[in-house]
Amino acid sequence: AVIRSPLAVGDSSATRQGPMSAVVAREALQVADDRDQIFLVLLRALRSRARYAGLLTVQGGAAIGRLAIAEGTFDVATISSVLIPLDEPSAFRTAVTTQHPHVGPIATGDPEVDGMLGRLGELPRSALILPIVLRDRVVAVAVAHRGDDDLGMADVVELLPLGAAVADALGRLIVRHKAAGYRAPEAAAPAVVEVSVDDVATKRVERPATAWRIPTAPAAVPIETGTEVSVTAEPARPVAELLDTIAAADEGRAEAAIGEAIDRADEVVPALAGRFPGKLRVDRYQVSGRALRAAQYGGLLELMVRLGPPVSDLVVEKMGDPHRDVRFYATVCAAELRPRSAVYALVERLFDVDYGVRAVAMEALVGYPLRDLDAALARARHALHSEDAERVQAAATAIAELTDIAAIPDLLDVVGRDSRRAEHARRALSVLSKQDFGTSERKWRRWWDEHRTRNRIEWLIEGLVHKDVALRQAAAEDLRKLTGEHFGYHHDLPKRDREQAHQRWRQWWQETGRRRFAHDDDERLRPTGMLPQLKE
Repeated sequence: AVIRSPLAVGDSSATRQGPMSAVVAREALQVADDRDQIFLVLLRALRSRARYAGLLTVQGGAAIGRLAIAEGTFDVATISSVLIPLDEPSAFRTAVTTQHPHVGPIATGDPEVDGMLGRLGELPRSALILPIVLRDRVVAVAVAHRGDDDLGMADVVELLPLGAAVADALGRLIVRHKAAGYRAPEAAAPAVVEVSVDDVATKRVERPATAWRIPTAPAAVPIETGTEVSVTAEPARPVAELLDTIAAADEGRAEAAIGEAIDRADEVVPALAGRFPGKLRVDRYQVSGRALRAAQYGGLLELMVRLGPPVSDLVVEKMGDPHRDVRFYATVCAAELRPRSAVYALVERLFDVDYGVRAVAMEALVGYPLRDLDAALARARHALHSEDAERVQAAATAIAELTDIAAIPDLLDVVGRDSRRAEHARRALSVLSKQDFGTSERKWRRWWDEHRTRNRIEWLIEGLVHKDVALRQAAAEDLRKLTGEHFGYHHDLPKRDREQAHQRWRQWWQETGRRRFAHDDDERLRPTGMLPQLKE
C-alpha cells in the first residue's frame, strides 16, 4: 500500500514500492533527480527492515505526515493527517533537536500525542526515527517500525547512513535547480492565418514585354582557400588496460594513468569493484605495527583514495566482504577517505574477527567529529551487554579509545557483573574518568552521580592528584592534547610541586578554560523561537 504517487523508481510498477536493499538504495539515490523519488527510495530501503515506513517533513515547529508505504495490514492513508508538535517532549523532538537517529519506544504517555502517533500505521512497540539533516537543519524525518514486534539497533544499523545519503541527494538537486536558474516564459508565437489564393481580390496589371530583362551574371570573385586539416582523435584505451597500468606501476609512477582514470570515474568505479584490492605492492602480512597508507599497499588502492567521494559506496560495500583481506584494505581506504557514509560500517568493523581490521577501523573513527560518532557508537554501547566476553572487550576498548562519555551508564551496568566482563568495563571507566574504583559498582555510581554534570576536563584535572602514577600521567597527557596547556605539571614531580601545578590548572579552568571548552548542552534543545538566557 502507498499514499501519494511520487515519481517511480524502477522499471516495473509492480515493484516500484517494494522493499529495496540499502546498497541498491544508495545507488538509486546517486541518480535520483526528483525530491519525491528520493524520499520513495528511502522508504523502500526502510521497508527492507520494517513493516511500515513513513516520511514527515519538518515545518513551523511540527513534523507533518507526507508519504507512507507498508504491508497491506497497515492503513497508510492516515499519514496525511499526522501532525506531531516538536515543542512537546517526544522521541521525534529528541531526534530533531539532537539531529541523531532514535531507535526504541516512541510512546509518550500523553493520550493526545500517542493518538497522533497511532496514525503512523499504529502505535508501535519500538521504531526507528531517522532525521534528514540538510545544511545543519532537519528538513524531514523518516519513521519505520514492525508494529507489535521489536525493532532494535542491530536491525537497522545498515540503514542509518541513508540519512546522510538522502541529504546529499537533496543537496545535489538544489544545486542543479539553482544552476538551471529561472527562465522567463517564451512568448507564444502568433497564430498563423491560412489564406487561399482564390480568396484574395486581385487586379491584372499589364506591363510591356520590354520591361523585363535577365540580369547579367556578377563578376566572379576569386576565393582564397587554405589547406584543409583533418584531426582524428585517438580512441580512449579500454578501462581494463588503464587499470592494469596503474596496478603494475610503482607508487607515484602512474600519475598520467591515474589522472585519466579520475576523468573517467563513471567507467572506472564499476570496474574497480571486480578487481579490488588488485595487485599489491606490499602485502599486509609483510608489515607489523601500524597499517601503511593505501598507496603503499597497491596501485588500485592508491586510485581509490585519489578518486574520493565517487568510491565511498564501494568502500562501504567492501568493508562487509566475507574475505578478511578485502575488509582490511577497504578499511584502510576508509581511514584515509573518511566518508560520512562509512561511520556505521567502521563501527561494525570494531568487532571484526581480524584484529588488523579492528585496529584500522579504530584509527579511522578517531578522525571523525564526535557529532558524527554519537549515534553510530550506540552499536558499541549495546555490545557491552553481550554474553560474549571478547565482544565486550572490543566494545569497551573502542569506547575508551573514542572517549564515548555517553557509554558510562552502560559501563556501570557491566562493571558489577562477572569478573572478566567487569574488568573490561573497569578499564574503560578508568580511561574515561582517570579514577579507579576497581569493580565496585557502588563506588563507580557514587562517583558518576557527583561528576556526571561536570566537563571531562574537570575530571582530568582531578586525576592529576590521583595516587596512581599511571593515572596521573594519563590525565596530564590527555589535558595537553585537549587544551594545549601545561602549567609546569609532571606526573613524577614531588607531591608538593604536583599540588601547586594542580592549583594552577584549577585556576585556569575557572578563569579561562570553562569559557573556552565548556558548552551548554541545553542549547541543542532550545527552540529556535526562544532567545537564550543571559549568563552572568
